[in-house]
Amino acid sequence: MSLLLAVCLLSCSSTKQAKQETDAVMPISEWFVTSIGGEQVKSGVHPYIAFDAANGSYWGNAACNTIRGKLEADAKRGKIKFGAPVSTRMYCPDMDVENSLVSALTEVVAYNASGDSLSLVNEDGKVIVSAVRKRPIDGRWIFEEVKGQKVGATENIPFLEIYSSEGRVHGNLGCNMYNSSIGIDCTNGTLEFGLGQMTLMACPDLELEGSINKALSEVRSFNVEGDSLHLLDGSGAEVLLMLRD
Repeated sequence: MSLLLAVCLLSCSSTKQAKQETDAVMPISEWFVTSIGGEQVKSGVHPYIAFDAANGSYWGNAACNTIRGKLEADAKRGKIKFGAPVSTRMYCPDMDVENSLVSALTEVVAYNASGDSLSLVNEDGKVIVSAVRKRPIDGRWIFEEVKGQKVGATENIPFLEIYSSEGRVHGNLGCNMYNSSIGIDCTNGTLEFGLGQMTLMACPDLELEGSINKALSEVRSFNVEGDSLHLLDGSGAEVLLMLRD
């Protein structure tokens, strides 16, 4: 339980800058993979990797399966080596991204980190994996799309405030206030909403509120990409898109 909490605090709460030199140079938070071998990761696929240099380990999701393994890093020289990953054994219809990422990680010998960007480099000096820092999920998010349909103008802007360490959310779905517990696992990006409680105001149009509430009940995982939060159902399909406020 304490290990899970530590991982959640690392990836869901604001990441604190470590005082040690290795931590100041070596990235220790989660990174969303944007390209592999010079090819952009296809839309709708959300692989990520994370590092813990102090404990010599890495973990993430290769687009289908959860992976983790040993890590050797020399922050002063910018060197890094990924051990063979231990992986879950789910089968997904499209395994190309996962296979490419796992293969690329075995070739990585160095890295460059600048701000929110990370490049993993092979022995020829070629960037073979590019990534951007995953932003924390905590904070206030505005509903932008519900199952691909853009949210129109409403009297009350629908939003959610997420408090991952407390396991709860608060917000407004367009008319009524909404509060719910959440079950969240930051290691593999799973997220489920409990039975939400809502106020009982009568509004002229409750269609949007109903569609958001239904979509929330279908959420099983999440991905944070920059200022966008993608909430996905059990099949990996996006049911809600939210933007950081």
